[in-house]
Amino acid sequence: TLMADSVFDAFRCRWAPFYQGGAVAQQGEQYDLTVDYKGKTYKASTKIDQAKVDILSVEYTEEFFDVYGGHDGVTIQLQDVAGAVNHYRFQMNRMIDNERLHAHTLGDVRSDCTNGQMYPITDLGRTVFSDKNIDGQLMTMPVEVSFEYKKGDTTWVFMQSLDARAAKFYESVDRQLESIFNPFVEPVFIESQIEGAVGVFGSAVLSDPVLFIYPQDNP
Repeated sequence: TLMADSVFDAFRCRWAPFYQGGAVAQQGEQYDLTVDYKGKTYKASTKIDQAKVDILSVEYTEEFFDVYGGHDGVTIQLQDVAGAVNHYRFQMNRMIDNERLHAHTLGDVRSDCTNGQMYPITDLGRTVFSDKNIDGQLMTMPVEVSFEYKKGDTTWVFMQSLDARAAKFYESVDRQLESIFNPFVEPVFIESQIEGAVGVFGSAVLSDPVLFIYPQDNP
């Protein structure tokens, strides 16, 4: 049973609605979702059987290149968990203020409701990394962060181990973004993981956090 709730988004200065349940997710359990809306029923399920991964190192990189061009960011190194198909996504938790702008699509948005106070944000990676053809090997992943930073900013870095359905959904979201920005990429439709709806009901297992402190300002 989910209850309507909201949390204040201090970056956009607005309340963000969501639905919250009371159950605490447990490793190895399966969870089923049923939504009844305007005479229709939507169902989905997920089993939390992903292996927890350990981050070996987090390093700052002033520039790396992908299909979107050159970026600064961080490079994550981890030992892939062998014997299963694994999907990883970056997460960084940190405090920012209104001097740290969004580094991508919201670069013109500046928080004007925090009066210069620091507030928490969760930065989720756009790219989903897979261990396809590199099972059990050492993986090195460059990641573009979503918010600007200053020298000495303290962060906590995690890697999410996504279930296959969540990974497939977020991969299609990323490919659609590529097709929007690149006229030479074939148009992509988001692959919903819930029949009759758009979205996904999935799960993620977090690694232990790793402390990372920015060694310099934005380049």
